[in-house]
Amino acid sequence: MYLYYFVYYCNNNNYYYYYYYYYYYYYYYYYYYYYYYYYYYYYYYYYNDYYYYFYFYHYYYFYNYYFYYYYFFYYYYYYYYYYYYYYYYFYYYNYYYYYYYYYYYYYYYFYYFNYYYYYYYYYYYYYYYYYYYYYYYYYYFHFYYFYYFYFYYSYY
Repeated sequence: MYLYYFVYYCNNNNYYYYYYYYYYYYYYYYYYYYYYYYYYYYYYYYYNDYYYYFYFYHYYYFYNYYFYYYYFFYYYYYYYYYYYYYYYYFYYYNYYYYYYYYYYYYYYYFYYFNYYYYYYYYYYYYYYYYYYYYYYYYYYFHFYYFYYFYFYYSYY
C-alpha cells in the first residue's frame, strides 16, 4: 500500500510525494523516536526498578545481616552477662563457702582452743591439786615427822 502511493505520488506530484514521504519518515522518525524513548524509559525504569530492587534487596539483606549481627551480639552479650552473672554468683558462692569454711575453721579453732584451754586448765588444776596435795602431804608429813620426833625426844 505504501509502495502504490509512493509510485502514484511519484508520477503525478513530486511535492506531495516528497511531502508524504517526508511526513512518512517524519512520522516514523517520531515513531522510532517515541519507540526509542519508550524503550529508553522502559529500560530506564526497568534499570531503576532493578537498581531499586538491587538496592532494597541489599538493604534488606544487609539490614537483616546487621539485624542478625546485632541480634547475635545481643545474645552474645546476654550470655556474656549471664556468664559473668554466674561467674559472680559462683565467685560469691565460693566466697560464701570460703567464709563459711573460715567460720567453720574459726569455730573449729575456737572449739579446739577452748578444748585446749579447758584441757590446760584441767591440767593446771590437776597439777595445782597435786601441788597442794603434795604440799599438804609434805606439810603433813613434816608435821607428823616433827610431832613424832618431838614426842620421841620428849619421851627420852
